[in-house]
Amino acid sequence: MSGNLPLVSVCIPAYNSAKWISDTLVSAVNQTWQNKEIIIVDDGSTDNTWEIIESFIAKYPHIIRAFRQNNKGACAARNFAFRESKGIYIQWLDSDDLLHPQKLEIQINYSNQTKDPQILFCGSLGIFRKNPSRSIFLENELSTDLNPLDWMIIFLGKVLMTQPGAWLIHRNLIEKAGLWDESLIRNQDGEYIFRTVANSTFIKFTKEAKLFYRKSNPSSISSDYSTKAIESVFHSIKNCIDILYQKDRSNRADEAVKYALRIFISRYFYSSSPAVKTAIELLKNYGETFDVPDESFPFKALKYILGLNSALRLKSFWGKLKNSFILK
Repeated sequence: MSGNLPLVSVCIPAYNSAKWISDTLVSAVNQTWQNKEIIIVDDGSTDNTWEIIESFIAKYPHIIRAFRQNNKGACAARNFAFRESKGIYIQWLDSDDLLHPQKLEIQINYSNQTKDPQILFCGSLGIFRKNPSRSIFLENELSTDLNPLDWMIIFLGKVLMTQPGAWLIHRNLIEKAGLWDESLIRNQDGEYIFRTVANSTFIKFTKEAKLFYRKSNPSSISSDYSTKAIESVFHSIKNCIDILYQKDRSNRADEAVKYALRIFISRYFYSSSPAVKTAIELLKNYGETFDVPDESFPFKALKYILGLNSALRLKSFWGKLKNSFILK
């Protein structure tokens, strides 16, 4: 490693990632930015993830360090990795995603021009299922340079997607904004990035710095409708609302908040989670009412034949299946 260049720590949480972890580690090792370290935390994997990690440590002992912990979740693993890291900049990377070979170099070169540790660097996000060369890159209102307030209002008011691997974050900014909220099991990415943006001075969009985000294969009918998951989503949204209102109480902020609440209520309207009722009451505080979502005929039929919970799971699965035909 070159001591004259800023050290970047690539922090990777891993859980039962044997199918993907090799490709992810190769993408980290092959970064053209030379002064880097790779910190991996195995979060209690029960497959052969750890054996694969050990094989990489044997090849690259000078840049890879790895740790194991009992299963505590991705947020706890990321926090562990950060505490063990030494880099001036942090690159979060999930264990099934891939970095473009020049991702770090491109963003570090921008950081060298600004010399401001509170500037955030966000790259392009490409989504794929099997073949990263056929990724579909997201382009939306966040795909540009923005001040933090505009970014937060657009993100919340459009319910857009972000992924931590697209960002390069100065260590000082992470220490200021705080670590990952280990109580969250859903939407922890959005809450963490939102909080980090709120503590930044500017978001520099670096289009050439690419993250390839792997969408999971819909091989099973899974549900996002557990009470615990819904409570986590609502808690993360409420955190973002509180953060936004600490910065701005304009009509523009109000509209963003109302839209985010309406989307949450619409998605989970049929669940038994008390968070939905809380969100409806919160929406009423802004003088808004919520109408029962329109149901398509197939959904009504499935609900009648199979029951509400099964109909919701099939609806979720169908959305994932359609994505699998689009993503390659």
